[in-house]
Amino acid sequence: MRGAIYAGLVGYVLMLLAIFGGEGAALGGYVVMSLSVGLYLVVDIASAVGLWRFGSVPASTGAARPARQSFLCFAAGHGWLLLCVLLVLWPDPALYLGSLVWGLFALWPIALLALSGVSLGLLARALGAVFRSLGETPPAWLPMLVGAYFAPWILMAAIWIGCFVTDSHPIAPMQILLWALWLLNMVAIALALASAMGRAAAVLERQESPESVVG
Repeated sequence: MRGAIYAGLVGYVLMLLAIFGGEGAALGGYVVMSLSVGLYLVVDIASAVGLWRFGSVPASTGAARPARQSFLCFAAGHGWLLLCVLLVLWPDPALYLGSLVWGLFALWPIALLALSGVSLGLLARALGAVFRSLGETPPAWLPMLVGAYFAPWILMAAIWIGCFVTDSHPIAPMQILLWALWLLNMVAIALALASAMGRAAAVLERQESPESVVG
């Protein structure tokens, strides 16, 4: 899972480079975005596999249940996203779903954000359970990951709502600053989570039947 986290950071950087690459680099931006989407799919699969394997930690740790729940939330959110992408690429099946399609597209950003946040919270709980199972103290910041995950999205939503109410548009430097803050926040969360996973893997290795599924 740590490898998927680091690969995901590369995907975020590629995506932002494609978004802010400018009109003059349209072909390059398309290539970078395509690479980002492909990497995003690989990271999703690797993360899902990692969460599934984490659910097989020894029952004595108390981490198995929240790890499995984290996997289910992750799979539901990203499975919803994949369904929407497939409906865009192959619109014929959408004809059979009728108005349900519009509901799927309207709700998927909120559903993906909410389910990803819940999945992260459950993963943090599972990691904390691993530490406590052998008398280790979990990192103090571990329960704060969910709040840190939602913070930049809440900030961006507040700014866009304010612009809508005042009938104005955020200036380009502000947009770049917001995305930069979002990226820095994601990097900080990813590195902190990877560090916690490394420590949890070391804790699991101390057991009689070590299963370093976290790493």
